[in-house]
Amino acid sequence: MDATTDIIAAARTGGPVAEFTRTADPPTGLIAAQARTTAAFRIMLDGSCLVLPGPGTLNRFAPFELEAGEMALFGPGIVHGIRTTDREIRSVYGGYLLGRRQPHPVLRSLPDVARIPVRAGCSFEFQALVTMLGDELDRRPPGSTELTPSLADAALTYILRTWLRHRVEDGTWSALDRDTVIAPALRAMHDRIKHPWTVSELAAVSGLSRAAFARRFTASVGKPPLAYLTDVRLSKAAKLLRQTDDSISRIAEAVGYGSQIALTRAFRREEGVTPGYYRALRNNSVV
Repeated sequence: MDATTDIIAAARTGGPVAEFTRTADPPTGLIAAQARTTAAFRIMLDGSCLVLPGPGTLNRFAPFELEAGEMALFGPGIVHGIRTTDREIRSVYGGYLLGRRQPHPVLRSLPDVARIPVRAGCSFEFQALVTMLGDELDRRPPGSTELTPSLADAALTYILRTWLRHRVEDGTWSALDRDTVIAPALRAMHDRIKHPWTVSELAAVSGLSRAAFARRFTASVGKPPLAYLTDVRLSKAAKLLRQTDDSISRIAEAVGYGSQIALTRAFRREEGVTPGYYRALRNNSVV
């Protein structure tokens, strides 16, 4: 496990959402993206639009114009709308739904909005991925319902990885990535997710006393060790619920809960729904 993988996995808890916007008429009103997400993007393929704060995010950012070949990255909970400024536009929106739990500490440091030049600042492979996502969302060919979530997932993973890499380069990366003392404990939690970890055991992995480890881990990660372990387990459970047909009892065992009842209690407490209900929504996760 590396920190980037951990952060992206945490963002994925809510599942991907995506939509395609096309208009061939003069601008008549606001087109809103209503989903609250841990992170989201909008990419202009053709034309331009005015990006505005959406409901509940008034004054969180100043309106700005997004032109063809540009992309905007939005932080946790930011809802935005667009108003067309060209007669015809094509844009792609995607993100991970925001659950009840707080986003990963590093994700919480995302700016409300950041503008990125896709054509100048992203690889040819990413541009090809965006084109494919736009085509699938626009034309809806057979099989698009299955393919689109994976494409949206891949696009946002690339964007987040790029943003995190830039944070390393400009020296603003969090202590989570730099702290080589707690890194072994983080790896242990991810590599042996089923193990009934205690704080004392994790402290021993990092070579610290229990109290010193708990303080240092909380300062670096933003939450206590066992609370973070709960996040890791429930993020993994959510992924398995979305991507596999494994029984809930089997998933509970795979992520370190002793029974389906234990996982259901934890999942309902943190996500507000049961694992079964969460799974039932997965086929409707991309609109």
